[in-house]
Amino acid sequence: MRRTIATLLAASLTSFTLAQDTAAPASKTPAQKATEKAPTPQDLIDRNIRVMGGKDAWMNIKDITMKGEFAVPGAGMGGPILLRQKAPNLQLTTIMINGIGEIKEGFDGTNGWDLNPMTGPTLKKGVALEQAARSAKLSSVLNPLEDLTDPRTTGTVEFGGQSCWELVANGPGGEVKMYFAKSDGSMSGMTMTADSPMGKINVITEMKELKKFGDVSMSTEMTISMMGQAQTIKISDVNFEPIDESVFALPPQIAAMVKARDEAKKKAESEKPALPTVTAE
Repeated sequence: MRRTIATLLAASLTSFTLAQDTAAPASKTPAQKATEKAPTPQDLIDRNIRVMGGKDAWMNIKDITMKGEFAVPGAGMGGPILLRQKAPNLQLTTIMINGIGEIKEGFDGTNGWDLNPMTGPTLKKGVALEQAARSAKLSSVLNPLEDLTDPRTTGTVEFGGQSCWELVANGPGGEVKMYFAKSDGSMSGMTMTADSPMGKINVITEMKELKKFGDVSMSTEMTISMMGQAQTIKISDVNFEPIDESVFALPPQIAAMVKARDEAKKKAESEKPALPTVTAE
């Protein structure tokens, strides 16, 4: 869940950040230290899962609803945030920003989209769509390396004020780096490259305050830094009650865009010249 939340929020907040003019000091990248004998990537994942409550507990979860507060301290903006996920790959994030309005980002199993009063409705495509699809998978709680390639433990670094093992893997947009505290094995954060209308941007997510909800534990405080601006998320409530699939239905504006896209694609296919028929002599 920790990687799922981090990638989900990065995707959700990218368009919001791009629309802002307020800049904050650039985020510092983790400081590299000398390497030592390292655990394997799977060892790191397994230890983190145990810290989060164990595989069996997470396998029983099919729906997650998280409520909290979102803030951009440097801009004096903020408001409530609601994150919902349903297995296998449905997700919806809703943020109400004071003075701006409601921002939504979702994935319905096929289509990734944004609904932002500052940028209008948007359909994700290319790398952005791949990243949205990956972050929507509830299965990535137990397998955060799912859809990533060439995972390797590169050594130890300082991240979030503590010594961590650094796990690096390749994703659709570039390298994904995960940081696991050497003290207890918990995932302390991650860095990734997110696709945006302005190109690829580096996103750094720091996760703190592991708390227990039911039989599982998850981070409740996150700081997401991109393009020199920091955003904070504080989760106050988590429940695992069933979520009706209609919650993840496409908003009318997005549904209209999907229909237009599919009709245009169908028309283009029908207008393609027929391939010549080759007959044997």
